[in-house]
Amino acid sequence: MKIVFISSECVPYASTGGLGDVSSSLPIALHALGHDVCRILPLYRSVTECNISLSLVQSAIPIGIGYETRMAEVYASDDDGVPTYFISREEYFDRSHLYGLPHRDYDDLFERFLFFQKAAVALIDLLRLDADMVHTHDWQTGLVGFFLEHGVQGRGRGRQERTVFTIHNLGYQGLFPGTEFARTGLPYPCFSTEDGLEFYGKLSCLKGGLVSADAVTTVSESYAEEIRTEDGGRGLEGVLSGLGDRLVGITNGIDYTAWNPATDKSLTTPYDSDSSDEGKKKAKNALREKVGLSDAPDIPLIGMITRLTHHKGLDLLSEAMPEIMKRNLQFVLLGSGEPGYCDLAADWMDQWNGKCVCEIGFDAGLARLIYAAADIILVPSVFEPCGLSQLYCMRYGGIPVVHRTGGLADTVVDVREDPVDGTGVQFSPHEKDPLVSAIDAALDIWNDPASRKAIRQRGMARDSSWNTSAAKYVQLYESVLGSK
Repeated sequence: MKIVFISSECVPYASTGGLGDVSSSLPIALHALGHDVCRILPLYRSVTECNISLSLVQSAIPIGIGYETRMAEVYASDDDGVPTYFISREEYFDRSHLYGLPHRDYDDLFERFLFFQKAAVALIDLLRLDADMVHTHDWQTGLVGFFLEHGVQGRGRGRQERTVFTIHNLGYQGLFPGTEFARTGLPYPCFSTEDGLEFYGKLSCLKGGLVSADAVTTVSESYAEEIRTEDGGRGLEGVLSGLGDRLVGITNGIDYTAWNPATDKSLTTPYDSDSSDEGKKKAKNALREKVGLSDAPDIPLIGMITRLTHHKGLDLLSEAMPEIMKRNLQFVLLGSGEPGYCDLAADWMDQWNGKCVCEIGFDAGLARLIYAAADIILVPSVFEPCGLSQLYCMRYGGIPVVHRTGGLADTVVDVREDPVDGTGVQFSPHEKDPLVSAIDAALDIWNDPASRKAIRQRGMARDSSWNTSAAKYVQLYESVLGSK
């Protein structure tokens, strides 16, 4: 199959979370299975800072935005073996952040990604990519299906491609004033009809992706069910339920080449499941020295790598921290996000100096060292479409402690419920006492060398690679193509 990925993020060029990982790893996995895959991304400032080789493909593609015409340039790279096209226009993408400043979105957010989506479809036509499948992701690409059908100018195109749209997080819907629709150039029924973009008077880019795609996926089976409910649907549960079997959950994988404790160059002492005790001890010593934790070689270390937002469970963790820190353990957090949570993390460091360290920001090498060193990785998210921390944790021999929701529930087997196949500890409901009890259960495992070794080996042996997930996407693509 010829498959075109259109995404607003991709590791290592530009990423804020799981979307970037998927857009990086899934095309590589599909390519390895023999399919012809390419990506289309914006040319952000961060792309140019990656020092990759870029070649100019097209110098001026006219793109209509309302009554104005803006020119797009297109560059290409095959740095990771998958051809990647970058849509360039400096006024839109040469910025310090992808979507907005820390305290607000960019004012022209809709215009930027309207331009990107139109340019992506124009590029498909210009290069005659003849795609069988166009796979789009999140609200930033939610209008692509309409442009494939009606053309960049809105005058008709008649798409031959089939489309799959993936929801990575329903919380980000791309809602804009309904008046913005006029700038798309699409026929008015694309807004006003039941299968249009209108959502309570506003323009919903995410709804556009849902109603225009031949199939919709999300990044875990449980999340696919949760978002059909009133509690999880964020107002779109009716649309999502109406998709029926067109909506499926396919759990994300991780890149086993990049995430492998036996070959990880960021570790001074790589390790496998047979040498994990020694390897994790050395990683723990290196981490303590790097971040300033006190020397305490015989106590467990809890790690947490996260965005500092409400949905990642920071409020619950704040409530539980005084009780957690009574235990004989150390805690290290790495993340960035909302200023109030950054201040909260600083307070924790002051209160438990030497026992708790919170690094504000993001450092990829430090993240890997935390995964390698941590005995327990905490993922207390309120909701989690898939989550990757728990997968990295098991890959590096840690015990994940997770809230029983979304992809966390799908990927971690609670050892208390299944002592034979358990790989971690789940807690529910999302309250302080269940969280503390789950941490205590993980500490009990750590304090029993036989149990610790068994759960560590099971976690490291778990197949969380993209091989299984990519094969499921191929099956879905084939099913959609077969329904032509």
